[in-house]
This record gives sequence, structure tokens and C-alpha cells, in this order.
Amino acid sequence: MVIHTLNPILRGWADFHRHIVSKETFRALDDWVWRRLWRWAVREHPKHNAHWIYERYFTTQGARRSVFCANKYVEKGKIRTFQSYDEKDRRIDYPTIFRMETVPIVRHVKIRGEAHPFDRRYEEYLEGLCRRRQAKKLARREKQLFKRQAGRCPQCGERLEERDTWEIHHVQFRVNGGDDALDNLQLLHLNCHHQVHQQAAAGFSPPRRSCERLEPRCRESGASGS
Repeated sequence: MVIHTLNPILRGWADFHRHIVSKETFRALDDWVWRRLWRWAVREHPKHNAHWIYERYFTTQGARRSVFCANKYVEKGKIRTFQSYDEKDRRIDYPTIFRMETVPIVRHVKIRGEAHPFDRRYEEYLEGLCRRRQAKKLARREKQLFKRQAGRCPQCGERLEERDTWEIHHVQFRVNGGDDALDNLQLLHLNCHHQVHQQAAAGFSPPRRSCERLEPRCRESGASGS
């Protein structure tokens, strides 16, 4: 409970302050949190000595010592360690206290003072800025798809905005032998994804659009005069 309560607070605070010179502050706060955890553990077990308390709540992970971790329990007064591997011989990672110094420092990039969202001269600049900021918040596979698609949905050609809901679409459905390779994946709007599957169920297969350069379909229709 202690780790699950503190970790979101520590991670959120570190993410908020990662845009300034805060690495030394993060290290100092990590040390402060460790000392408070030690004091809490001592209060929880007033009848046990420091060695027992250390063995109960702290462990070693690689080169890191004194890591506050939830990988131990007490059975009949003796400290036991949970198993490190499951039945399939996969390593089990037990929760540890979040270390703020692991958060990378990312400098904040200011927007040009003269840039305006309703000025066509800065449309490309603001789109690129929005695309770079969104790419930083995505998972690895989503980030790769986002960059390949230049931040646009291949189905409708519109931008993938942060406020939208996205889904990963398999161009060749998995039921038809499609795999999870990047060439077979697309990042679509939620509604666009539903439309693709509805069209496929009706027997219509939409053409696969190139991800190298995507333009909104409204512009295409305007250019064609339709």
C-alpha cells in the first residue's frame, strides 16, 4: 500500500518539474523519501531491531542497494522472499519505490511569439510542434506508427489529435493471416477503425493509403472539384 500510494505522487511531481534544472533536487528528494520510509518502518515495528527491519523492507537490485521493495513477507516471525520466477520461468518484477532521478530532463521548447493558429504562415510550424509533443507521450509501437504516418490517419487523412481516441489497425486482418509487423499496422481514429471493419464486413475492402505523405481528404475533394 505504501508503494502504490507514493509512486503516482512521486512520478507526477517529477514529470511536472522535469523541464527545469532539477536533477540534483530529484536526487535529494529520493534521499529524503528513503529516510522517511525508514522512519515509518521503525515505527511500524518497535519491537524489532534495525537489522530485521532492513531485511524486511529493503533489498538489492543489481548495483542498487537499500531498495524499498515489496518482495518479502513475514511467516511465523521469519522473513521470507517471494519467488523471483513464475511457472514459465519468467522473471517477476515486484513493485519498488519510484526514484525521481530516473526521470530524464527534457527542456521545454517555447512557441514562437508571433505564431498564431489562424495564420496560414505558421500552420506547418504548429503542426510539427504538436506532432513532436504527441510522439513523446506514445508507447514505442504507437510512436513508430505516428511518425511513419506523419501524424495523420491513413483512413481519413486528418490529423491524429491528442484529444482523439486512436486504435491500432491490422491492414491484413489477423484472422486472414496478418501479423503484428509495422508494415501491417496503421494508427487510425476510433471511428475510422470502426468504418474499416464495417466496410470489410459488407464485402468492401478500402484501398490502403501510403503513409509517406498523407493529406486531408477534404483537400483532395476540393482539388478535384467534387
